[in-house]
Amino acid sequence: MRQQRHLDFEGQQVHVILAQSTSVPQFLEKSGVIQVKHYKQKIAIHRDGKRGSKVFICCSHNPGSQIPSWIINWAAKNGVPNFLKDVVKACQNYPKKT
Repeated sequence: MRQQRHLDFEGQQVHVILAQSTSVPQFLEKSGVIQVKHYKQKIAIHRDGKRGSKVFICCSHNPGSQIPSWIINWAAKNGVPNFLKDVVKACQNYPKKT
């Protein structure tokens, strides 16, 4: 589930995104596949007062089992940097108010 809000905080527009996992009965667990059962993400984005933005991210996952080290290494090297690039691209493409 995901919610999005636009808030006014001390005169600044802050975009807040909250996400968490939910149970979907039609997607059953598969043998050999790790299914993340508990996931929460909180993101706040606001302008830095110049030409950029500040992004605050808090994320937690509990896959319910041990994650192979090669996946952790891939996430650290590729997954997180690619996610941040996607966030930058989304911010750059966000419609500007006139």
